Formats: sequence, C-alpha cells, structure tokens
Amino acid sequence: MHDKIKNAIEVTQRAQRNYNLTKTIPQKDIDTLIHAASNGPSKQNETHFNLRVYTDPTIIKKIHEATKLYAMFSWDNVDEVFNDKDGNFNTKEEYTVTNSQIYANAVFIWCDDTANLRGGTHILGARKEASFISKQTLFEQKSFSVGISSGQLTMAAALLGYKTGYCSAFERNLKRTTPDKHLQTIINSETEPRIIVGIGYPNEGVNRQYHATVKNKDVPERYRNGPDEQYWKHPTFDKELKVWLNDQLL
Repeated sequence: MHDKIKNAIEVTQRAQRNYNLTKTIPQKDIDTLIHAASNGPSKQNETHFNLRVYTDPTIIKKIHEATKLYAMFSWDNVDEVFNDKDGNFNTKEEYTVTNSQIYANAVFIWCDDTANLRGGTHILGARKEASFISKQTLFEQKSFSVGISSGQLTMAAALLGYKTGYCSAFERNLKRTTPDKHLQTIINSETEPRIIVGIGYPNEGVNRQYHATVKNKDVPERYRNGPDEQYWKHPTFDKELKVWLNDQLL
C-alpha cells in the first residue's frame, strides 16, 4: 500500500505533455474523478468554485488553444522573454507555446463561485467595497479549496492509472487577445476560471516530456533538442523542498 501511494504521488508531480487521444476514459472512472474533485475538505464546507468537466475532443482542443500565453523556456532569460511593465504582462510571441499537459482525454476546470459562503469575512470579502483583509482572507480560502480539490483529483487519477497535468496559463481578460479567445468565453462560464487539469492515457513508448503539437524546429534555436527529434521536449526539474520532523531537518 505504501509503495502504491508513493508511486501515485510521483505520477502527480510530473506533468504529462502528450496523451493518446484515440482512447476514451470510461464513464465510471469519470464519475469517480468528479467525486474526488467535488468532496475535498473546506472551511465550513463552503464551495469556492464550480467545476467544469469535458471529455468532448472538440471542446478540449479549443481549451488547449487558449493556453498559449506563457513561455515554457524562460528560466534563464526572463527579461528577454517577458514584458512586465505598465500594469500589464505579456510574452513575446516567438517564446509562447500552448500547455499541452491539458490536451488530454478529460479536462477539469475550476471556476470562481461565491454562492455558498458562510464565513463572515468570506461574505464581506465578496463585496466590492470589502477591505483588503477581507478580500485576502476570501482569496486564501478560495485558493486552499481549489488546491485541495485538484490535489485529490490528480491523486485519484494516478491511482486509477492515468497521467495528469496542471495548467494556470490561459487567456484571460487581457489586452493581448480578443474576448472570443478567452477561456471563460470558450467554456461559457459566468465567473473566471482558476486552474485546469488534464487527465488521460499516455502515449506508450513516448517520453512524457514531448510537447503534443510544438515541433522542435519551431522553437528558438537555443532551446531546441537534438536534430533528430521531431517534437520539442519540455525540460524537467527536481523539486527542492526542506522538511523538518520534530525540529530535525530531514
């Protein structure tokens, strides 16, 4: 049991960048995944989000196309890649790619929802004239709820044998795009989306890091893989986290 849990955790930590889209996730598994995402703990059982679930390939393709916002190769040249001035943020076109970790067999999207608030500061925080503290408290609880829900979802998916990938880089109400390209418009949501998770079958024999649609030749030369590789291979990083047990650093 311990090894099974550890293996599932390892799966959730590594984003799957390409999926076998010829397969279909059984409805029984979709129901279980929805149950996992819908029943996470939250303060006073508030629901800070509503959940959008998609298995329709046509809609998922549109969602994937709305994720071309942030550069995936930017850790060593942020000033070259990004513009973060004058109250706006954007990425130079030649550095942007879609987030193919959600071009999957199923997609889950968390959208804001304040219809079921019980905490006093949360109710106050949802008002336009709310204080910074009330707004911040509501934002924190909202973030906790979405994080717990999505974590339960990916863990359940891994235990069922699926691969997963998170994405928070998608077209919002920014000056760089027209409203028809915004994720909120594509999914017809009255409230703003917060995060996307893709779930699905991996391509057997294909490294999970290969982007599903971006060709190696189409990325800036300094970031290309070997000349024989057709698709761009996303880099991977190890997590560096300090943990103390009874004040002793592990």
